[in-house]
Amino acid sequence: MFYTTQYTFGAGSVGLAALMTANAKTALAFVPALGLGIMSNALVCLTV
Repeated sequence: MFYTTQYTFGAGSVGLAALMTANAKTALAFVPALGLGIMSNALVCLTV
């Protein structure tokens, strides 16, 4: 994403959304992050 400058699309809104998503994911405590990971994996398995 950096080399292609995709973060500048939409007057920087794409880059801002990526940074906000990364911040939200890294701010989770271990147990909630583990629970969300397990639930996400379960949803993927259900669709396959």
